[in-house]
Amino acid sequence: MIEVNKEDGVAVVTINGLRDLNLYNWEILEEFYKTLCDLEKDKETRVVILTGKGEKAFSAGTDLHVEYELKGEEGGKKWSELGHRITGKMESLPKPIVGVINGYALGGGMEIALACDFLIASPTAKFSIPEVKYGIIPGWGGTQRLPKIVGKGKAMEMILSGEMIDAEEACRIGIVNKIVDNPLEEAKKICKTIAENAPLSLNYIKSLINNSFYKEINNSLEIEYFAKCFNTKDHEEGMKSFFEKRKPKFKGE
Repeated sequence: MIEVNKEDGVAVVTINGLRDLNLYNWEILEEFYKTLCDLEKDKETRVVILTGKGEKAFSAGTDLHVEYELKGEEGGKKWSELGHRITGKMESLPKPIVGVINGYALGGGMEIALACDFLIASPTAKFSIPEVKYGIIPGWGGTQRLPKIVGKGKAMEMILSGEMIDAEEACRIGIVNKIVDNPLEEAKKICKTIAENAPLSLNYIKSLINNSFYKEINNSLEIEYFAKCFNTKDHEEGMKSFFEKRKPKFKGE
């Protein structure tokens, strides 16, 4: 489910998820976390590239069949904690992580992309945090990281509407660094240059920038509110409407 290829100090990590959209389930996320832990100990790897299998999606987020089976607040809390454990490990990894985005980066997929140190996208990339449409909230740091990157107003618009933006808009507002036809090759070129620099310097630079940038993030509060959503009738309606392919009718209950 997680492929790792290493060359010249650069490790390319490819998530091979479910249903051609690289959707996440428990097993994929646990394997991804283990991969990050292994890379942390690997002295040969100096830079990491993270991407999704194929051209259709970096990741369209959580497999909603998994989310539908989560039971109450406890289930929601465990799922949110796992996502935060992964994004936290990505930020604390003493090696830069460059995300390569082909196609969709939605929901949890976008939240994991936001935990990369910077992103390179294809012209077909599309971004969205659509959880509000399913009666929940972003649970893996979306409410915390996105405002830091794009500002409060744009983050509010994206998260409250759940609407999708294209690669050009993502680049304009600072989510994406650049758009190229072959983002993986571009990332390899950049990362090869990075890997030639002093490893401890790379570690210190990443740590200092992230400590400054994310010092006010409140992960525990997001986990708490994410879990609360799983006891609401609106979340139940959001899940049912998705599987029944109809527009949800939320009542604020």
